[in-house]
Formats: sequence, C-alpha cells, structure tokens
Amino acid sequence: MDELAQGVWLLPWRIERVRLTKGMKWEACRTDRHLLAIAVAGEGRAKLNGSSARLCKRRICGVRPGQHFEVAAAAGAEELLELLVLEFAVHRPARKAEGDSLNAKAETELLGMSGWFAVPAEESTVALGERLAEQWETADELARLRLHALFLEFVYRMVRDEREHGRRQAGDPLEAARQRMHDRYNENVTVGQLARWAGSSATHFRERFRSRYGIGPLEYLTAARLRAARRLLLSADRSVREVAHQVGYRDEFYFSRLFKKRVGLAPSAYAQSRDRRIAALGYPAVGQLLALGVRPAAAALNDRWSAYYRSYYRIELPLFRTDPFAAEADELLGELGRLSPDAIIGGGFQDRLLRERLDRIAPVLFTPWSDSDWREQLRTTAAFIGRSEEAERFLSGYGRKAAAARERLSASVGRETVMAMCVSQDRLLVYGRRNIGAVLYEDLGLHPARNVAEIDDVAEVAAERLAEFEADRILLMVWEDEASRAAWSRLRSSAHWQRLRAVRSQRVQRISPFPWLEYTAFAHNAVIDEALKLFAAKRPVE
Repeated sequence: MDELAQGVWLLPWRIERVRLTKGMKWEACRTDRHLLAIAVAGEGRAKLNGSSARLCKRRICGVRPGQHFEVAAAAGAEELLELLVLEFAVHRPARKAEGDSLNAKAETELLGMSGWFAVPAEESTVALGERLAEQWETADELARLRLHALFLEFVYRMVRDEREHGRRQAGDPLEAARQRMHDRYNENVTVGQLARWAGSSATHFRERFRSRYGIGPLEYLTAARLRAARRLLLSADRSVREVAHQVGYRDEFYFSRLFKKRVGLAPSAYAQSRDRRIAALGYPAVGQLLALGVRPAAAALNDRWSAYYRSYYRIELPLFRTDPFAAEADELLGELGRLSPDAIIGGGFQDRLLRERLDRIAPVLFTPWSDSDWREQLRTTAAFIGRSEEAERFLSGYGRKAAAARERLSASVGRETVMAMCVSQDRLLVYGRRNIGAVLYEDLGLHPARNVAEIDDVAEVAAERLAEFEADRILLMVWEDEASRAAWSRLRSSAHWQRLRAVRSQRVQRISPFPWLEYTAFAHNAVIDEALKLFAAKRPVE
C-alpha cells in the first residue's frame, strides 16, 4: 500500500450495474483494465480462467487485466444476483522512462490483490460502492472528476476490510492451531502442545477440532504429512527414508506401512507408477496435462470447453460437472473426495478457503495465468507430477515444428502484417504479444500490425481506431452469444470496417476462440497446424 501514496494513479474508467436471474451469465473477455465485481445481492459463482469461487452478498472479486472473467447466478436461486462492476486503470505517471502503465502483476500487488480471488467486505464498503455507481450514472465530466476521490476511498476500504478479515482469522486460536499443523507438519507436534496454543485442555481441543473440521487433530496432521509425501514422491527423485524424514517421520518403516495402508501402494511403488489420477480444475490445467501425455482422471469444465475438447480434439473428458457454476464448492469437494486423485492442478486464482480444503484431499498446484508464460507453466506442471522429461521433449518437438512452419509462412505471408481481434459483446479487443500473439509473432515469426507490439496482452479499441493498426491481414473471432453476434453485424456494415485495408483486399479470416485463445502447450501445438491451413488458403473468407 505504500506504493499507492507514491505517484500511483487509480483511474475509474467505467461502472456498470449487472442484474442476473437464475441461469443467466455475464462475462468480461480479457479486458485491458482491472475489474472489481461487487456482489450487492443474491448468490452465484464467479469464474476466472477456469477457476471458480462462490459469490455472495458483500463479496468482491478482483480481476487482473487480460483475464477471462465470468459470473453466473446460482441455478436454484430465487433472488436476483446484482453486481456492481468497476473497471479501472492503474498508472504511474512519475516513471515515464519506464512507461506509464505498470505490468499486471505489479499493479495488482499495489492493491494487495496478488493473493486473493474473492474477498469479504463490510456493509459500509458495499454501500459506498453503490453510492459511487449511482452518482457515476448521472455525473457529467466535471462531476466524475470529483468521483475519483470517492473511488479511492472505496479501494482503501476494500483493502482495509480484507486485511481486517485476515487479522480476525489469525485471532482464532483453533484455526491458528490447524494452520500451524498445515504449515509445519514436519515438526514433532503433540495434541497437548496444540491444545496449549489454543488455550484449552487436550480433551476439549480434540472435541472442538473434530466438531469444526470433521476430523481429529492427529488425523489431520497425518493427512497433511501424507499429502506432502505424495507431493515429494510425485515430483522428485528421493529415497523413502528422505521423504519420511522430510514430512516428520523418523521411522521410515512405520512411514512405509502407514503410507501403503492409506494410499494403497508402498512409497517406492507409488514413486515409480506412471498411472496417476490427476484432477484438472479448468481448461489451462487440461491443456498442459494433455501436452505431457496425461489425460486427466476428471476435469471441471463448463459446457463450452467440454464441447470444444470433444469436437476439436476428439477427447472425452470425464467431468465433475458440465458447468462449474452449477454446483457449490461442497459438491466439487465431495466429487474430488470420491475420486481420491493423486494430485489436483488448476490455473488462475482460487478462493483461499477452497484452496485449503482442496489441499486436504490431495497435493494441489495452481499456476496463475498472468505470472508466467505457457512454457514456464508447462514446466511447473511437469515438475509437480514428475514429468519434466516429457515437458522438455514436448518443447523440443514444438520448437522444431514452429521453425518449419515459420519457414513456410515466410514464403506465403512475407512482410504482410497481421492483427488478431475479437468481438466480445459490445467490445472490440485487439490481442498483443501474449496469448495468441505468443504463437503468431514469436513462434511463427509473423509481423504484427502497427502498434500491436505495444500491447502486452489485449487492448480494447474503438471501431474508428482500427484503421490506425494498418493491418494487411486480420484474424477475427466473434463470440457466439447474441450480443457479440449483433455487435459484429453492426461493425461489418460500418464505414469504419469497410475502409480497413484488410477488408478491402479480402484478407479477413474468421477463426474460432478455440484453440487460439487457450494459451496452453497442447493448444499452441494445434494453433501451428491451424495457422498453416489458414494462411495457405487462396481466398481468405470474412
């Protein structure tokens, strides 16, 4: 927060009130600014890059630039889900030499948002958000300047509420004891010690712990140690003795007997087994696992993504549910518990409490979408499940394939410039160096249209600004929802569109968001094939 007082500007850009009845969805597709979604009333689920969290009154979701964010009303809810969506930018004008805008990770850390997906807020904070929205709707340009101060007050209260919530949780002695076991499972901890930390007798502590968490303290400690052991055996070449000592057991033979009893395999057999049950939460995890030759034992995907894998890759993935919004976290946890996976892998943010509950089922890995590129994410995933050799083999093959494709495209496309864009509801999005650009401009060596290289991930542009990119070729995506199709119909008949160089020369080509926007190793391998077919076409079709 100190950074906020040192020349950083938070600039509110747009405030929208969204009302959803049961079954309805609202989405923001990879905006180039931050979003805050405030639940004013009702219940539903929010999803960020395939990872979902429960959304209820007085919860605020924070979304980084470049993320795909969706909200849906609960399937069985009678009450309207009402949201306030605040879109804003973060600038540091005092550092012109380094560029006006901070990168997404630095911006988010300034707001204290690097470690959460959905945070609680006080009633007064939500009320301030409603006041801000009401005044924004009727304010003229001068009045909105005054509302900037109100917005800063809202951000301050939001961060304050989150920190107060964390302090209250830390002040819970029972939760502190559980967290101590979770974090320091490898230490020699007794129930008596835990009870003293919690300020109660051993008997009372056992009863309270089991009543709250559904499991005794020693059972919880054992589960935490065995999860850590499975993680070590999955990802590293260690002896059984080393693993036993690292997770808190001095007697490796006792550890081996306990491990076999609970897991079903001896530690050495488990380490050598290639047939592991991996649960994937969201499409980023699925795409990385498939590149490593691992078909998930089950995946949590919505209808759009499951249909895509079925139609495009001819892959049938066993699903926890067809729509992650349709069930609460308890249902997901119950299905995961019955599956008993060896590991759980997801991408993007995740509700902190849900993350902890997942960690009680199996070793968990989450790789935030914005914090690393797809190659690093692949290597991280591979190291977690003991498939680093497969990752390097995939990347080596991908490099050779990309080099061969680059040579062919150089001959067919030459110096022509390329721009990828998307019509998403009422927004026109142009993609930059990351995501689709990582394949087009870096791996395949195509030339980005003017100003595209200045875009980190994605930028929203007005129709009248499209001509400034001077693109020779346009790759166009249109989402299948009614609003996006209507927006595309208006755009294609507009003078702004008809004047574009690529339109006049009939070099606008329609592509599907899948696999072009997936940003995983498996999808990028498919994008190379798609690009070769696309640019080989003699007559691109709009």
